[in-house]
Amino acid sequence: MLAGACALSLAGLVELEARADKVALLPPAGGDSASADAKLGDDVASGLAALGHTLLPAADVATALKDPAFSARTPDTLAALAKKLGADWVINATEASAVTTERVEIGASYGSAGRFQLVGREVDKDTSPAEIQEMLAFLLRPEGIGTEAPPWEKTAPKPPPPPAKKTDETIKVTKPEEKPAPKPETPKEPYGGGHVGFLAAGLGADGLVVRPTGARGSAASLVGVIRGGAEILDTGLEPYAQIGGHMAGPASVWIEAGVRWMGIPILHDKGGVGLHLGPSVHGGVFVLPGHTTTLPDGTTYSTSAQATGTIAGAFDAALRIVDRVQIDAQLGEVRYAPGANGATVSVGANVTGGVRF
Repeated sequence: MLAGACALSLAGLVELEARADKVALLPPAGGDSASADAKLGDDVASGLAALGHTLLPAADVATALKDPAFSARTPDTLAALAKKLGADWVINATEASAVTTERVEIGASYGSAGRFQLVGREVDKDTSPAEIQEMLAFLLRPEGIGTEAPPWEKTAPKPPPPPAKKTDETIKVTKPEEKPAPKPETPKEPYGGGHVGFLAAGLGADGLVVRPTGARGSAASLVGVIRGGAEILDTGLEPYAQIGGHMAGPASVWIEAGVRWMGIPILHDKGGVGLHLGPSVHGGVFVLPGHTTTLPDGTTYSTSAQATGTIAGAFDAALRIVDRVQIDAQLGEVRYAPGANGATVSVGANVTGGVRF
């Protein structure tokens, strides 16, 4: 019985030897590092040995590669190398590493058929030997890879559909989650707060930067002004009329009409504080009252009143404190008025308080 077992084992070895192909494995090159190339070479060699193939000595392969005729690894070159070495197969492998995987491509030249074929796949670095052996088993076949898909590219069978629910099963209906309603935006109010007209009075100051020829005394003046107007259809466009004058300093009075556009809203929530900005321009009549001066010797000098035109511009700010109550400011007001003895140019500002109706 022992003799029969030995004879059977010997027959298996002879059959394996008869099926074993001679394989010339080219040293991998061109990878990300020399160590990666070396590992790939070890994995391919192990896979070939596990499949029962016989590797030609690496020294014989290295000696053959010294021939310049085999410097390029083209299909024709590999076929010629197989013939020179007497190999059934010539294997050339390359890799490109990523973080946890690497792209492995293995090309095989089958010497007796003069055929070259190439397969590639993404290989997990932790299981690369087994996956590379699977590539070799698919590639190194006398009939070639054919038209069938590699085993690692075949799609897994679809799982069976879930069993149909029984008609007497209770179906739980989940009420959709209720999202809180978005907070409504605070309504906005137009510049006038729904009140068209306004009437206001206040004080200010200005200073002459250009004075008529021969003018004497202080250039600074205290200004008083009364102003009233009406907004057009909540547009922020507001015509107005005003009368003003110097209450202290160089005497003068002006009567004007103008318009301002309060179309820049800073605060305009309904029922809250309102703040609007915008430019204004106004013009009209500028009056210099006449005056009489008596010298110590009794000599009297007098001048008659003069009237001329005037035009001015400013940047306005309107602050609504509460409903109907508004504080206005004309900032950086520049006024020009021509005259017989020369033009007058003043720069100033005024603040008024008033009501809307």
